[in-house]
Amino acid sequence: MRRLIPLLVCMAAAACAVIKPPPGGPEDKTPPHMVGIFPTPDSAGVARDIKLQILFSEKLDSESFKNRVEIYPPVEFDDIKVRDNRLEVSFGEELPETTLCVVISSGYQDYHRVQSKEDIAFCFSTADSIDKGLISGRILFKRKPDTTGVVKLFRIVADTVIDVTKERESRIAKTAWDGSFRFYALPTDSARFILWAFTDASKDGTYSPEKEFSMLYPDTLLLSETSYRAEGLTMNIIDPNEPGRVMGDINNETGIDSMLMVRLDPVLPGEKAIVAMADTLGHYILMPVPPGAYTLSAFIDIEPDSTCGQYTDPSDSTATRAEPCYMVPDTLYIAPGEEKGIEPVTLNGEGG
Repeated sequence: MRRLIPLLVCMAAAACAVIKPPPGGPEDKTPPHMVGIFPTPDSAGVARDIKLQILFSEKLDSESFKNRVEIYPPVEFDDIKVRDNRLEVSFGEELPETTLCVVISSGYQDYHRVQSKEDIAFCFSTADSIDKGLISGRILFKRKPDTTGVVKLFRIVADTVIDVTKERESRIAKTAWDGSFRFYALPTDSARFILWAFTDASKDGTYSPEKEFSMLYPDTLLLSETSYRAEGLTMNIIDPNEPGRVMGDINNETGIDSMLMVRLDPVLPGEKAIVAMADTLGHYILMPVPPGAYTLSAFIDIEPDSTCGQYTDPSDSTATRAEPCYMVPDTLYIAPGEEKGIEPVTLNGEGG
């Protein structure tokens, strides 16, 4: 405990040094930010009967901390108080002898109702050492970094089923500006975890299935003494209705100088076909393409009707000929947000 006394002294001194603008001064637009924590983050051997104390840069609004303070693993709070610029958290029982992590969600306010957008997260241990497990990665939404993402980590026990939308997480993290997330100070006793992430468009920390999207990481993560880091994980959250793109090339060897066209016809009846014209080099892009199954055809649209069909012979108005056409033999399946490249198609005569 001796090494913690200087920090408390500094915190007390900082509390006395808070400067408030005089009445009628400039409007306060600066949100409160953390300037000190007790116990020291990442410290070990912390007394089990301690009271958390977090010092901020200015006087706080006590009501704004309601439902914003969490501790993992869960410990019952006895009281959460605000004393000027100090947040104090006490517990109804002794803390367990383990590593504990505290999360304070953004949205807390200073005395002038200026809201902070900064989450606070730190860990400490009441045991002789702090756990060293690490899980980190990046969350993407539609293949771009998700700056509003929420990631929940669940520790699992063999032969159990977890409903990630209902059960309390073992840890929670929010993504940074680049979509990155990080869980540290995790147990390494062959602990098994699953990751679940969702886009938090409403920024309330809860999942709304009617307007937000989620993804479960496909693999279970195991942390042990010899393998205690799982880094570089990527979770690409997809809107199940997000359209994709289909692209490719058409080689025209027919000698006919007319429009090169490509057409996607949905396998499901009643759905609308998607048609595009290739450029002068034969490149084409079909977009947007809703998720589903399609057949693809490439053709020279001599009779400009956007279909692979017939045209009137210019030398004999009573005769019709088949437009050069190629039908890809396999059904194309387009997943949400997929960008599918098609092998080059060659048109080399009437009817392909």
